[in-house]
Amino acid sequence: MKKLLFSALAGAVATGVGAAGSATSLVQMDLQSIVSDASVIVVATAMDREYVQTEEGVHTITTFDVSDTVLGAEQETLRVSVPGGVRRIGKFKVAETWAGAPLFLRGSEALMFLTDRGDGDYRVVGFSQGSAPVHETIEGKMVQLPGDNAGPMQLGEAIGEIMKAADSAQGTSLSLE
Repeated sequence: MKKLLFSALAGAVATGVGAAGSATSLVQMDLQSIVSDASVIVVATAMDREYVQTEEGVHTITTFDVSDTVLGAEQETLRVSVPGGVRRIGKFKVAETWAGAPLFLRGSEALMFLTDRGDGDYRVVGFSQGSAPVHETIEGKMVQLPGDNAGPMQLGEAIGEIMKAADSAQGTSLSLE
């Protein structure tokens, strides 16, 4: 009987029964909202990453080589902080993940909508909504813009749509003054 009770308790703990849970809810943002919230928009390639322990938990800091600054201050490199990552507890590595947080693999290129965290690093606007992978195809570099749109498009065309959204956002804010 003790063995059966122990097995049941171990199974409950393993599946999270009785444990405190959490959930992530994201409000879907349209392109204009994402552009308005971004302090810099870049096309960049992930070069290196490190994991840091913060008060909120583990964060992954990815360093990017910027190939194109669409909006905002031009930079050659920048660092993007995303919640989640890997930490060591004794001899074990433990992964901490956040639903909706983007993942950047070394060498991957992305169109990113970023905001300054105030500590020299950036965060992605709207979690994964503000990061669009760039894919090399026969037709050239293709990207899927966030929000409601017509589907994948060439990177140059996407940048044009971003500029239109930025102009539209400026026009809206100017009319309110």
